[in-house]
Amino acid sequence: MKCTQCGNEKLVKTSIPMENYGDGWSKISEKDVDVYLCVNCGHYELFSMKKVKDYENLVSQISEKRKLFEDLEKELSVVNNKENQETLKNRISTIKKQLNSLDITIRQQQELKNELRELELKEQSLPSSISFTEKRVREIRQDIQCMEDRLQNGEF
Repeated sequence: MKCTQCGNEKLVKTSIPMENYGDGWSKISEKDVDVYLCVNCGHYELFSMKKVKDYENLVSQISEKRKLFEDLEKELSVVNNKENQETLKNRISTIKKQLNSLDITIRQQQELKNELRELELKEQSLPSSISFTEKRVREIRQDIQCMEDRLQNGEF
């Protein structure tokens, strides 16, 4: 470490002589900030690894939220895709036609019924799934904005 005032490399850890006088000055929290004194010019240097870690943690959280946001938007894009919805409806229709055929075995009939049940459940749950995912996307977007504001304002 070097003193930013004179360039001297001899700094000693100390505390800063500040007291709270009610006019805006207050003692710096020694658990958040390490204070060093330059033995050459008397300049105080302040360092805070805790704040660096808090900053890195917030940046990491923002990155994770962005990844989740992107994943949810992709999922929403797939679910909202009209072609996928039509494919689902077409498959249901096809299965219903196959079930009316007299040329299928009991095993095939059971498999088709099971598949039909699953597809119909999926079709029924689609609107609520879309709604839930859209709500979640909005919440995450808002969380990211709040975190970025905190980061920009130095509130970490």
